[in-house]
Amino acid sequence: MYEIELTDVEKDYLDSIGSTVNYPKGQIIFAAGQRTNEVYYIKNGWVKVFGTTLDGRQVSVALRYSGDFIGLAEVLSEDQEREYSAEAMDNVSILILWKDSFKKMLGEHPDFRPK
Repeated sequence: MYEIELTDVEKDYLDSIGSTVNYPKGQIIFAAGQRTNEVYYIKNGWVKVFGTTLDGRQVSVALRYSGDFIGLAEVLSEDQEREYSAEAMDNVSILILWKDSFKKMLGEHPDFRPK
């Protein structure tokens, strides 16, 4: 979960390699245990990242907003499953970037770095 300041040109580039999906409030974006194959860039809205305890309680680990990436660490690690889940806390617009396209983009554009 990282914020990266993007220029308009960089945003346009990401739009060209990703797919925008809108999630209504309360929708699960990804769940713990899922295989990692994509990175999510929050275009609008905010997202709660949370874990679930053995007794079923949710424990928030982060809140992420427009301009933040989520799911980045797991995608950069090979053959990992998601450790946490993410839920839309209002109507959210997210750009989904597939792992291979995202890694290729990092190689071609090394200026994309988390703060």
